[in-house]
Amino acid sequence: MIKETMSIGFVCFANYCRSPVAKMILKNKFKNSLKVDSAGINPMVSAGMDSRSVDYLKQNNIAFEVHNPKKIDKNFLNCSDVVFAMDVKVLMHLNKTYKNFRHKFKLFAHQQKDLQIRDPYRLSKEEYEIVMDEIK
Repeated sequence: MIKETMSIGFVCFANYCRSPVAKMILKNKFKNSLKVDSAGINPMVSAGMDSRSVDYLKQNNIAFEVHNPKKIDKNFLNCSDVVFAMDVKVLMHLNKTYKNFRHKFKLFAHQQKDLQIRDPYRLSKEEYEIVMDEIK
């Protein structure tokens, strides 16, 4: 059986700020030509995504859907052709925890060596938006 659609996964710590935004941006850009999903190492116990992420998507006219944070698991990894870790700590955790899937893992900003997509959860609104712009 030939796989028709490439599947991309994004992983951050809580699946609450960065990875859902990356998912929505890519999903909007490529519409139905890619399957895109997101997950977290230790997902936020909350429905939805950070309200600042929702605001960012709205301000940038990026369509979004209801989001429920979820934990990364082997099913997520099996269904993904490539998995982008949003930062180095996440990448290290993935490589250590899911050794059989290492060939699928890439650092989100691997092509921009000076760019670090830091966890914006505790940042000010202005700093949060800078991180979202870096993802975009």
